[in-house]
Formats: sequence, C-alpha cells, structure tokens
Amino acid sequence: MIAQDNSLKQIMVVQSDAGTLRLLSLELERKGFTVLKAKNANGALDMLESTTPDLFILDTMMADMTGTEFCKTLRANSQTAQTPVLILSDYRDADSLEESMRAGANGHITKPILPHYLVTKVHALLSLDETKWLSNTESA
Repeated sequence: MIAQDNSLKQIMVVQSDAGTLRLLSLELERKGFTVLKAKNANGALDMLESTTPDLFILDTMMADMTGTEFCKTLRANSQTAQTPVLILSDYRDADSLEESMRAGANGHITKPILPHYLVTKVHALLSLDETKWLSNTESA
C-alpha cells in the first residue's frame, strides 16, 4: 500500500454554515490536507481563478446556488471537469442522492457528518483520482 502525503492535497470546502465550515476544515487540516474555504459558490468561483483543488466538498444548500447546480458548473469547466466532488446533504432520501449523482458528484454524504467517515470518503475519492491519473499517463 502506498502512503499518501495529504499535505500535497488541496480540498475546497464550500459550506454556507460558518460552524460546519470551521469543523470540516479543522478535521481535514488535522489529517494534513490544505483546505480552501468558501461560504458560497461565487466565492469558490473567485478562488478558482488562481487555484484548482484536488477535491471539492459542497454543501447542498447555499445562498447563491445549490450544491448540485455548482457541481454542474464545475463539470462544465474544463479546469475542474475531472476533479472529484463530494456533496454534503441534509436530505437522506433517494431522490437527493440521485440528483447529486446526475449533477456529476462522485459522492454524497448526509448530515450529521461523522469526521472519520468524511476523511475515509475523501481518501477514497482522492485515490480514485490518482488511479485515473496514473492510468492516463501510462497510456501516453
């Protein structure tokens, strides 16, 4: 098993609730990730002008657009089209999960969020991204 160096990974957390944003960021930073924080989609889009994270974690309920709408925006942008997206939802129903997946999300977690589960999911999504990247470079 290859050891992961989380310090090289940037995660953008887009979360409208300041307390949840702070808690998610602290947990991810404790695990060695660099966390880019945005309170809404427009703030995240502004940050994307200067950086591209390795993973997005999106709240479903933001003031300027929903997490699924923002996910579609990310998928339509060549810079972020292949970047893994994890959506955090207040809803546990099948329709919400399906909506996230149709928008192009790679994962969907319902609140309340267990910190160890979040970190496990983040590692899994980043590993999938690295595997895809490795397979793409091997065929070049």
